[in-house]
Amino acid sequence: VTTRGALTERIWQHDAPVKLADVGDVRGIVQHVLHLLADPGERRRQADAGRAFYDRWFDVRHTVAAIAG
Repeated sequence: VTTRGALTERIWQHDAPVKLADVGDVRGIVQHVLHLLADPGERRRQADAGRAFYDRWFDVRHTVAAIAG
């Protein structure tokens, strides 16, 4: 759960497995957190998707390949 603002990159808004609430939307953040707390299946799904997202975009092998490339 994180915030979305004017400088939020598209990857976080469209591809990332995160719950976004607008900057200053405390109620929205709380709702996302409460939903995740109440739904173990959704927490697992989001965790699995987060690992896959990180692996796809940020794993160190991408940096190594870019440097070697």
